[in-house]
Amino acid sequence: MMQMGQSMMGAPQNQGGPSLGQPAPQKKSTTSKINMATIVFSRTLTFEEQDPIIEQVAPIATSAGGKRVLPSKQNGTTILRISPMENMDKFVEELKKKIKFGKVTKVDLETNTIEVEVNK
Repeated sequence: MMQMGQSMMGAPQNQGGPSLGQPAPQKKSTTSKINMATIVFSRTLTFEEQDPIIEQVAPIATSAGGKRVLPSKQNGTTILRISPMENMDKFVEELKKKIKFGKVTKVDLETNTIEVEVNK
């Protein structure tokens, strides 16, 4: 028992990890902590335009872990919010490949915002 105490007392301190009472250093995340995807359209959509777009977006969102698609109108544009969003990268890739109503023009993975230019 005495040997254990002596070897511990002689051990170097504060090497390789946090000391007692101090939190471990946090790693910087490269992915967003936002659990929602936001699609911002280039203009306000009519209800007749919005419904088929939601029908195209919903299965793409579901395949990436999204459960709810909520439309709103704000500052002269239509916005779709999809939450929760588990795999933003997969969602963006599928959206770029599969949508027929327009094209993705900008993606911000820090805010999980996707801008879409809607076909005329």
